[in-house]
Amino acid sequence: MEIVVYLALFVLASVFCFSSFILIIMCRRRAQAKERLRAAMTSLRLSKVSNENVESVMQLGPLIAQVLDSNQWIYDVSGMLQHCVVVLKLCHALTEKLSIIQLNSIAPKLNEQVVTATARIMPRFDDLIRTVAASQIDVRLLEARASSLVSACWALAFPFTVISPKHMDSFDGILNEMEDHVEALRLIVRHMEKNFIIRDEDNRKPSSLAVVEETPLMELSTNRNDSRTDSLHSDEAPADPMAPTK
Repeated sequence: MEIVVYLALFVLASVFCFSSFILIIMCRRRAQAKERLRAAMTSLRLSKVSNENVESVMQLGPLIAQVLDSNQWIYDVSGMLQHCVVVLKLCHALTEKLSIIQLNSIAPKLNEQVVTATARIMPRFDDLIRTVAASQIDVRLLEARASSLVSACWALAFPFTVISPKHMDSFDGILNEMEDHVEALRLIVRHMEKNFIIRDEDNRKPSSLAVVEETPLMELSTNRNDSRTDSLHSDEAPADPMAPTK
């Protein structure tokens, strides 16, 4: 009888220890899951770096790198948004190249141009990232923000071409590549505008270029094919008016 009691106590103690062990593991995993979720939300949240008093080109590189590191999601985008990500990365590459040029003895007016152009980079950079992160993307606004950032980069690089002409080729290579991606965005805007005009003429609806991600690009091409098919049917020659009637 005593053996049965001891055995029952042993079983109860084993069940209690096992349940406690499982409970501890579940609580620990829940705490780790909360930490991972908090870290993910922090990385997905747009980080607005203070761009006040950005007066040195040497500060731009680390600031832009900080923004890119805290917004890793931009590297997962696809379609037309990839052009914007490349523009952002090229902007960082340009600032890194500019930061190695010494600005010891330059004219005050030229130095003022550098300071003014430097202060314009981060606001344009933040605007483009914010536009890319939007759930509904207006392609015209996307192209305008990218073009604005590229223009700011041109304005920043120009004084350095005067200070150090030997670096002009490397600057031009980066800036021209940025212009190529902006031009690709312009072509996308024109393409979508034409398709929206054709579709809106058929449906008699107001035009809108606000899209979700980049998926409407495939749908628009289908609509364009349908519109072309309709136009072919509408262009058929009318019956001969001189033909005898039955």
